[in-house]
Amino acid sequence: MSAVVCFVKMVTAGGGGVAAGAVRKKEVLTVPSTSTITANAGEYAIVLNTESAAILVAYGSTPDAVAVTSTSATTAGLGVPIGINSILLGPLNEGDKVNAKAVA
Repeated sequence: MSAVVCFVKMVTAGGGGVAAGAVRKKEVLTVPSTSTITANAGEYAIVLNTESAAILVAYGSTPDAVAVTSTSATTAGLGVPIGINSILLGPLNEGDKVNAKAVA
C-alpha cells in the first residue's frame, strides 16, 4: 500500500493569493514511512492517499503522523480519506519531510 507525496512550489494568484504551482519532486511512500525527499523553504506538500483505508500525515524535521499535538519537530497528524488528496501542507521549512501512517 502507498501514498503519493508531491512537493510543490507556490505561485501568486489573482488578488495576491497563492496557489499550488509546478510539482518539484514526487515520491511514492510505503505506509508507514517518511519521505526521503526534503522540502525547500516555502514549498508546500500534498499527499494522495492510495491506501485502502484512511491515513494520517504530518510534516516537519522529524514528522510523526500519529502525533496529537504539534511540536517544533512535527505537526499533529491530519487525516486523509481513501482516494483523496490532503489539503496543502505547509508552508514547509528547508529540510522538512512528510510522514504517513495508518489510522490506528
